[in-house]
Amino acid sequence: WVIDNKDRFNIRIMSLSLGSEAVGNAYNDPLAVAAGSVWSRGITVIAAAGNSGPKNGTITTPGVNNKIITVGAVDDKRTVDVKDDTIADFSSRGPVGKLGIKPDVVAPGVDIISLNADKNYISGTRPIVLRERYRKMSGTSVATPIVSGAAALLLEKNPNLSPEDIKGLILDSGRSLSDDIY
Repeated sequence: WVIDNKDRFNIRIMSLSLGSEAVGNAYNDPLAVAAGSVWSRGITVIAAAGNSGPKNGTITTPGVNNKIITVGAVDDKRTVDVKDDTIADFSSRGPVGKLGIKPDVVAPGVDIISLNADKNYISGTRPIVLRERYRKMSGTSVATPIVSGAAALLLEKNPNLSPEDIKGLILDSGRSLSDDIY
């Protein structure tokens, strides 16, 4: 659907706050292959790394695809100073087989305040009124939209950027939290 409607809706970014264990390996997993196909069609694909850390080799699909931008979570301790930032314990880590280091980047993913949603809502029915409109969430799925928003800002500034350009700009502008992060 995304590829079929790319031009109609000017789709430039696909943000995937999802993941599952890869079927087979990173080279032939169907979700990873599909994400790579979308990327090859000029759409920047940004996916959550997964929440199976701190063990190595726990990146979920489609984040195992070496082309796309895979996002892990950082705990920023709710401070401005980045010196106390650490990779969130739950954030999945690479490497991904012979494909190399993943995640590509980390973003705030601990105690992120976001809209609350009725998980039981079914389209066409009256939604239940929630008492709390906002809630705190943690995970690579809440870190991923932060990176997707940064990619959107880059495209707004320069609409001619390719997915590879966007990935390069995001990776080049990041800081290392540690020399031994996978």
